[in-house]
Amino acid sequence: KVSEGLYMTKGILRGTAIQPVITEKVPKTLVVKGFEGQIISFYIVYTSQPEATCEVYKDGNLYHGDIEVQKKKVTVTIKEAKTSDSGRYKIVLRNTAGTTDVSFDVTVLADQ
Repeated sequence: KVSEGLYMTKGILRGTAIQPVITEKVPKTLVVKGFEGQIISFYIVYTSQPEATCEVYKDGNLYHGDIEVQKKKVTVTIKEAKTSDSGRYKIVLRNTAGTTDVSFDVTVLADQ
């Protein structure tokens, strides 16, 4: 989606704003499974103009875990996963042109 109007960065007119778009195909809901003690990570690749801000939620609450935002890629990593890390994670990307999001269902199984 292209917004009406232009955006500015550091006082310089840059061009038409573009809503964040996930550029790698991701299923509507992705199920990520792992065992206790493992490292679990999931990511999205996106494009936007201007750069998007990112928020991650777990079961509807703002998530404060390990979130790495690189240029056009967001990675969420759960180190030493526990069953309590299971839940629905949502990555929300937002800029002046709009918002997009994707959800991941994470299941951490008890160590056997």
